[in-house]
Amino acid sequence: MKTLAMLLSFVLTLVARVPAQTANEQLFPANPGATWVYRGTVSWYDMPSEKTVTKSVTFKTELLEVLRRQDVGVALFVFRGSPWAYDWTQGNAATEEWLIAESTTHEMFLTDGRAEAAKKIQRFADQNDSLSDFFSPDDLLMQLPLKKGTKSCDDESKARTDDMYCWIVASERPAHPNELRGSGLTRASAFQIQFRTLPDDTELDVIPGVGIVSYEYHHHGSVADTSFTLVEFHRAKQQEPGKDLR
Repeated sequence: MKTLAMLLSFVLTLVARVPAQTANEQLFPANPGATWVYRGTVSWYDMPSEKTVTKSVTFKTELLEVLRRQDVGVALFVFRGSPWAYDWTQGNAATEEWLIAESTTHEMFLTDGRAEAAKKIQRFADQNDSLSDFFSPDDLLMQLPLKKGTKSCDDESKARTDDMYCWIVASERPAHPNELRGSGLTRASAFQIQFRTLPDDTELDVIPGVGIVSYEYHHHGSVADTSFTLVEFHRAKQQEPGKDLR
C-alpha cells in the first residue's frame, strides 16, 4: 500500500487541476474522497463441519484519486476496497486498490489488484506513453451512456447469441430513494449489468453519478456466494476536481 501511495503522491506533483464533469456525464463522482459503505453476506462450504457457512460483512470503498490525461482524453479512477474481493473467501478479504479507466468513447475498463493498479498508474503518469495499448477487451466492463441490451466484451463473445461471456446491460429501473441518499440526485435510473458463464454469474446494479449500489456473485457448483448492497454513500467533503496529467 505504501508503494502505491508514494506513486500517487509523485503523480500528483505533476498535475494541474481541471474542471470536474457533472454527475450524469459519468458513472462515478468526479471528485476524490467519495466513500461507499456496503453490507451483505459471504457464503462458503466449510469442509470440517460439512455445512454451508454464511458470514455478515460490512466494508468501505473509497475513491482515492481521479487522474486525467487531456492529451489522449483518458480518465483514471483510483479506488480502494471492492465487493468482488470477497468472492471465494470466508469474509476476510484484503483491502486492495482497483482502477476504472474511461476511454474517449466512454468505455469503462476494470483493473483489479494492487500490483496491476500500480503498473497502470505509472504508465498513466508517463507523458511519453500514448496509452495506445492501455485498454484490453478482456477488461471492458461497460460503455456510457448505459442502455438496455448493450454488450461489452471482445468481438467473438459479442457474436454469441446466448448473451454469455459478456458484460450485458440486462435491465433498467427507477432508482430507489434510499439508493440516492447522499448523492444530491432526486431521480435516476439504475441499471443491472450481468456477466454469465457456465460455472458462475455476476450482477452489478449501478446508478450514474453514484456508482455501484449492489453486487452479487454466485458459483453454480461449490458454494461461493457474495451479496452486497450499498447502505451509505458520501460525496467528497471538499469538492476537489480531478487532476490533469496533460
